[in-house]
Amino acid sequence: MRLGWALDHNVPDSVERELVRAADDHGLDSVWTMENHHLRDGVSTAAVTLERTQRIRVVMGTLSPSFRHPVEIGLTLANLVRMYPGRCALNLGSGMAETLVRLGCPVDHPVGRLRETVEIIHRLFSGERFGFEGDFYNIERHHLSGDRLPTPPVYISAMGPRLISLAAEVADGINLPLASSPEYVAQSTGQFNDSSRAAGRDRASQLICAEVLVQIGDGDLDLSGIRRLLGFHFSSKHFEKVAAPSGLTIDHASIRQAFLDRAFDRLEALIPDSMVRAFTAVGTLDEVIARLQQYSAAGPDMVMVYTAGTPEQRLDTMSALARALNVLGAVK
Repeated sequence: MRLGWALDHNVPDSVERELVRAADDHGLDSVWTMENHHLRDGVSTAAVTLERTQRIRVVMGTLSPSFRHPVEIGLTLANLVRMYPGRCALNLGSGMAETLVRLGCPVDHPVGRLRETVEIIHRLFSGERFGFEGDFYNIERHHLSGDRLPTPPVYISAMGPRLISLAAEVADGINLPLASSPEYVAQSTGQFNDSSRAAGRDRASQLICAEVLVQIGDGDLDLSGIRRLLGFHFSSKHFEKVAAPSGLTIDHASIRQAFLDRAFDRLEALIPDSMVRAFTAVGTLDEVIARLQQYSAAGPDMVMVYTAGTPEQRLDTMSALARALNVLGAVK
């Protein structure tokens, strides 16, 4: 099991600093940043994280071509590659449609926009002058000045068969969404493998990453944060297809309304223990490790941990998981 770490920007900067330093020290595979249009951007956080660490890879994301022009994304990535060679990667995504609509950004045809974005970034890193005429982006003439840089990995955060197939065809891998069940991870992994094979890609050079919500503790855990995160995700219509393989009956409409009403007590009540067990890894250290092994057995190449709880609990989770998995020989 390769182990990655997803930064949750709802913690104080002092805690985030400790988390990324611990990930670096414990030998985790990578740290993944995320773009939250209400809180922090993914670019500056990735740059600061690279400066704060020495060895670990940092995956900048999740950047949306509906919010940022592909050339801007490519130039930012190139600058990080120059400054931190061998430690940078990019994670693209379609973005949160509801937020992007309120910001006046286009949310149409996410598959086409992401396809063109990956191609434009690859052309930038080729070092050649190029023009591009697509359905969504038109570039008369452009190039990346200076010495030619190696093209870093480009991943796509995706759910649903069309985006999964696109990631397998044009990207270096995929990040499956937080709040997935092992059943959904297994289904998506199979779809990715089939699409990669059909596109003639070298599957061994691609990465499937499954993001898992984790909270470690003995006795009675306060799972209010877990329930709210699950409520946030399952309030989206897009997550109905993520939930389906679990076999659970979920009242998506009531969850959506409670979230829109900001009725968080009602929202938490709509997330029963059965949902927590189905879509997360919570409990004692041994229980969490066993659950992460279930996710790993579903077929991804890496499990990315997203922690919940207090800042202290998040740091304890990082240390406890890394120590235990090192003993098991699971952290490479």
